[in-house]
Amino acid sequence: MSGPTAVRGAGSGSGTALEVSGLARSFGGVKAIDDLSFRVETGHVYGVIGPNGAGKTTLINLITGLYRPDRGTVRLFGQDVTGRTPEALARAGLSRTFQNLQVCMNMTALENVMVGAHLRLDARLLAGMLRLPGLRRADAACRARAMELLSFVGIDGVAQHLASDLSYGVLKRLEIARAMASQPRLVLLDEPAAGLNHTETAGIEQLIRRLTGEGATVLLVEHDMKLVMGVSDRLLVLHHGQHLASGTVQAVRNDPRVIEAYLGAAA
Repeated sequence: MSGPTAVRGAGSGSGTALEVSGLARSFGGVKAIDDLSFRVETGHVYGVIGPNGAGKTTLINLITGLYRPDRGTVRLFGQDVTGRTPEALARAGLSRTFQNLQVCMNMTALENVMVGAHLRLDARLLAGMLRLPGLRRADAACRARAMELLSFVGIDGVAQHLASDLSYGVLKRLEIARAMASQPRLVLLDEPAAGLNHTETAGIEQLIRRLTGEGATVLLVEHDMKLVMGVSDRLLVLHHGQHLASGTVQAVRNDPRVIEAYLGAAA
């Protein structure tokens, strides 16, 4: 699928989608994130890399509201959203996938994507009990939208299959479809290629390109260097919770500090 209906709600035009300023979070005496600042421009793929223990997971959890920062701010499309709950952030336009799949295995693929649209649905008890016409129309529209998204990620053929019957690679695509169901303006992809083979990883890269090609902004946290460097417009390298380097892929690839800390001489 292509066209404006594939990624409704995505940001468009220029500007800043996400701005992190002076962010810090410690656990005991360990500084997991230490005075970190960066900015993600609308419509770009912004990759975040770093060795194990660099602070990537903590950063994700701070941005998505699972952790509250000790200090610093997070702004989403110019709005201060520091410390807001995940639900509030979803309403503000942020959606995410998870490294460890968060899929309802006893639901079909279509139902999983519809769950992702719950913020847009009329969930009033009375309306549900009476099956009011407006609710029926909304349900039909939600189903149609979910099918659009399954088609967009290339798995509409398994719409009625239980998630428990799907392969791991298909489930990764299903999570992306579900993340898009809430019509986000910024999508955080947490290790979307983890556990995938080369062919499946190449498919995820093509999918990310399709997302940004239709106006989505993507924050990509990924260990697969070929993927992240092939698809990102800009990169941030974390090391011990601090900003080590950032810039274009070429600039980061050639930075001696990055080579020493993470990529190695083979880079």
